Amino acid sequence: MPTPFSTCSRSVKCALAKDLIAFVVTLEGRLKDKSKEELVVSPRLRPRLTLVGSAAEGTRVGPPNEIDLSMAFEGWKEAPFKVMADDPFHLYAKAFPAKWMKKYFRGKKFDFHAFMRDLLHDVRLCVDDIFAEKANPPSLEIVTSNADFGKNCEVCREKARRIDDGEEPLAVLQQCSKCAVAVSQTKSGICLQFQWRTTQRFLRNMPQNQEVFRLLAVLTHTKRTPFPS
Repeated sequence: MPTPFSTCSRSVKCALAKDLIAFVVTLEGRLKDKSKEELVVSPRLRPRLTLVGSAAEGTRVGPPNEIDLSMAFEGWKEAPFKVMADDPFHLYAKAFPAKWMKKYFRGKKFDFHAFMRDLLHDVRLCVDDIFAEKANPPSLEIVTSNADFGKNCEVCREKARRIDDGEEPLAVLQQCSKCAVAVSQTKSGICLQFQWRTTQRFLRNMPQNQEVFRLLAVLTHTKRTPFPS
């Protein structure tokens, strides 16, 4: 049975993947920029993004509209955590965590949500700047910016209310089933959602002369040495 992507040309697939990867390369550089005072934690973490999964292996079937990346923190000479045998569900501080990391511990337990809040803040700020400065690939667009969160979606409007009321301060960074917010949290990582346009006709049964893909980049933290890029 033919799929909607059965007429997708190799050149379009390559262009789509290259644009998404080019954006991620730009984002990595911005996250490491020590001169940007608004960044809270990423210049210290020095995240390195590495393509993994089917896109890296060459086993992707259909257009590469989703890529997985590992996020390794080069700012850590070693991970500042340890796991206790009697409590495998929490991360504990090693004897001497870096001073700037101490605010992410409650006692000796790692506060993952506080850490994610600052990391998501930095990613969102960099994504906004890249698009504001038109440093993104021209075919790549934001579907719903985080600034527009709650304006055109009933689901997100309720989340926005909870933010304003102080009930759920991180709701703006949650995924939504109706709209694709640019930066959101997914599981233990970060999700970037965009759309990609091309003037080349390669989809069946679509009358428009501009084709649109929703793109997804999932950044997952790892304390291990990243795979060679």
